[in-house]
Formats: sequence, C-alpha cells, structure tokens
Amino acid sequence: MFSCTGDFEDINTNPFDPEVAPSAPILTYVQRVMSGKYGGVWYNFNESSSMAGHVTKIAYIDEARYSYRTGTVDAMFNDPYVYIRNLNRILINEEGENGNPNMAAVAMILKCYIYHMVTDHLGAIPYSEAFQGESGKYTPKYDSQESIYRDMLEVLKTASNMINENPPATLRITGADIIYGGNVTRWKKFANSLRLRLAVRMSYVDEAGAKTVISEILGNPTTYPLLESNADNARFKWPGDANYKEPLSDAQLTRRDYVACSYIVDMLSELDDPRLPIYVQKTAADGIYTGFIAGALSVGNGSTTSNVGTFFSENVGGYTYYFRYAEVELLKAEIFERGLFTGDAEAAYNAGITASLEEYAALPAPHPSINQDLVAPYLALPKVAYTNAELPRLTFASNEYYAEKISAADYALIRLIPDNILLNECANATVKASPKLQKIAYQKWLALFQQGLEAWAEVRRTDIPVIPPAPARPTAYADHNRCPTRYPYPFAEQPVNGDNLAAVSGGIVHLYWGQQMWWDKRTGIK
Repeated sequence: MFSCTGDFEDINTNPFDPEVAPSAPILTYVQRVMSGKYGGVWYNFNESSSMAGHVTKIAYIDEARYSYRTGTVDAMFNDPYVYIRNLNRILINEEGENGNPNMAAVAMILKCYIYHMVTDHLGAIPYSEAFQGESGKYTPKYDSQESIYRDMLEVLKTASNMINENPPATLRITGADIIYGGNVTRWKKFANSLRLRLAVRMSYVDEAGAKTVISEILGNPTTYPLLESNADNARFKWPGDANYKEPLSDAQLTRRDYVACSYIVDMLSELDDPRLPIYVQKTAADGIYTGFIAGALSVGNGSTTSNVGTFFSENVGGYTYYFRYAEVELLKAEIFERGLFTGDAEAAYNAGITASLEEYAALPAPHPSINQDLVAPYLALPKVAYTNAELPRLTFASNEYYAEKISAADYALIRLIPDNILLNECANATVKASPKLQKIAYQKWLALFQQGLEAWAEVRRTDIPVIPPAPARPTAYADHNRCPTRYPYPFAEQPVNGDNLAAVSGGIVHLYWGQQMWWDKRTGIK
C-alpha cells in the first residue's frame, strides 16, 4: 500500500559484496589457483609427468594407464577458462588512460600461458569466440592450434612492450604479484622467453615463421630481454602453512602414491648425473635408485621403488615451476644448432646444463645439494659433451626393456607392443639425424623435472627420449607404440557445443591418439 523510492539504490547495495572486484586480489587469486592446477597432482603428476617419464603413480593408477575419469577430464578443460575469465576482468578494469598497463600486461602474459597449456594438451580449443556469452555466443568455435599460436605470439609481444620498468608508485603491483613480487622487468623477460618457446615449438612445421620471431627476440636483446639467470626463474613459492602446501609434498604427507619413473632414473644413472639424488631417493629396501615403469602393473609395498627426491616430494614450502633460465639456454642451443639464428650452440648448451645444476647448489637441509665442482666433469662426460657423438640410451619403447624391469608374473599380463607396429627409434627425422640435437633434447627433458606439462610437450615434439605406451593400458589401447599424442576433449562439451567439437575431432583415435599437435611432426607413431 505504501512505497518509497528515496535512497533505494544505496539501501539495496551491499558494501561487502562489490559488483566489480579490483585487479590486485584477482591477480593474486589467479596466480595461486593456477599454480595449484599446473603444479598439482591431477594436471601434472597423474597425467603429464607420467607420460613424460618423470613421475608416476603406484596407487590409484588409472590415469597412468589412460583409464580416464570423466570429471577430471572436464575439469582440466573448464578450470583454465575460469582463470582466464578472471584475467579478462583485470583487462577491463585497466582499460583507458587511468588503467595500469603493468597490471594489464601481466594479465595478458598469464592468459597466454594458460591458453598455451590448454592448446598443447588438446590442440584446437575455443579462443577467438570464447567469453562472448553476454553477446549471445554460447557455442564458440574451436580455433586451430596454428591460429592460437600466432595470436599468442602477438599478444606476448604487445604485453612486453606495454611494461613500464620504472613505474610510479601508482602503477606498482608488488602486493598483488606473488610470482615475481611486482618485479615487472622479470615479467618482461618471462613474456619474451615464452615467445621464444612458442617459436621453437612450431619451428618444425613453420620454420620461416619461427625464424622471424626468433630473429626479432635474439636480435634485439634490450627491447626483448630473456631470463638471464636462475634469479629470473618463474616459479610460485608455496608458503607451506596449513592451507597452502606444495601439491606433491602435500599429497605424500599421509600416503605414498607417487614414485620416480624408471625412464628418468635410468637416464640419470647412465649419465652419472649429479641431479640423480636431487630428483630421486634411494629405495628403502635396497638402498639403490630404481624407478617404476609408468602404467605397469604392481610394485607390492613399494619398498623396492624410489621415491621422488625430498626437495620435490617432502617440501611443503616448495615450488610450482613455470619457466626456468636453463630452458632459455637450451632453446638457444637448438636455435643455433639448427641455424635458426646465429650463435654458439655449444656455449648455450653448456650454460643450460650449468644453470640446471646450479638450481640445486645450496638447497636447505635436509635436502641434498649438488657440489658445483661436479659441473665441469659432468659437461666433459662422453655422453654429455656437446661435440662427442656418443649418446645415452635413446629408447625405452621395447618389449625387451619391459622384460628387464617388470617381474615375470606381471610381464605375462601386460600389453606388449606388437612387432608389426614397433617403432623404437626417434620418429622426428631432424632430431634423429643429429646427435647434437638429441643431446640438447635429452638435457632439456632432464632440466624440466616437475614441469610435466612442458616435458610431455617436448617428448611429443622431439621424440626424445622414445617413451612407450603404458604396459598395463586397456585392451582397446593395445595397438599403440607411443604414449598419447593428446589429452581427451571434455565430455561435458559434447551436449552443449557438440557441433563445434565434432568439427575438430577428426582423426582422434581412442580419445588419446591419432590427432597429433600442429607442431608434432613425428612420423610412424601410433
């Protein structure tokens, strides 16, 4: 019977529930949740690290054998888009002359990193038409991986150029940035290092385009600086308190699901690599280093299999890694060796290995450290020395290797690789023909430990080392000679965006194989 319109808007506005969130807490939130995702057990250790031959499971081993869980597959697609949606809000907040270009640039870099991870898992994904629901676009098309790569390269260049390295106090992002603490010079280096990675990643399919990007970056080091030391490493430091623990260490507090994979254990052992005690613990039963084949059958109580090194698996205040300086130098080594730009490949190769070893030079107790007097002797070993053609073991994709590592009882039950499709030599023709490129690929694979997503991508790009499919894979997957070429598309997309999904699903076999990434030029794999 009565109504009142005075102060209606003020009365009905909750001051504790703002309609527009400020950029600073959004940035902090995104960095934290994406570190939990990309450094977490589901996205990293259950899947990518296992297929890369670094870390694998001995309990609840479904993922290592490619037995998918529908909810997990969907979450791996959906969650990154939630993070990107939050980063888009930062970009809206920082538009116009009153915006903060440094905050916007960091948001753009993180968006590219997330899209990079998603497309390298799946190939074609929603990109150009994503986040257009408010304008009525509910079924976005799936853009090709090629078009996504080309756009990311431009966005990263724009973000790098936007950064003001000497900002006034009003443009600083120190409190919000928990990766680099507001050091925007390092964000600039990260952006250009990521550009360099993308250019090399696509270089086997578009060498001319890759060379253009590489030449712009390496030819203009002042304008486009790269990570220059381990101090520049992009990594998220976990506080290690009750609520924020490094994911692998947190998962191992009350149970033992994860161990070192036999492929990396055997490679480190063969090379007498100083990183072996950092990456791997000795077995409880025998006091030796023994890994577990990813996706094999059983290990009993696990006392005869090596745990992951304590710095990575018993350190709740550890790290999620995004980009290491060692990778920059090994990217440059490949670039120089292949003639994509002029430079000293051997010097870059040695610098990359040295940087990786120096990461572990002074680790806090009780974790073992690497004595730096070991660096020069390691670089001189025949299977490591750049100009020596002697190589470590190339392939783990053979039934003979299974027989060496798996008990007779389990060997009788596993899926062997059929002789008619056996391909146990490098399937990248360029890498196969060059011992130096093989050595670079080996050392990058070793340096990327705990970066399962990137390590798996490099295994698919270079085929170094040659990693077989899981021995205990389901019967339907028996006829394969490699670990998967991709990750399954989300099941939840099929009923809501099925036509667009169907348009890019041609050639996919058994969800995981058949359709290789745009940049994966290996031949003969199945």
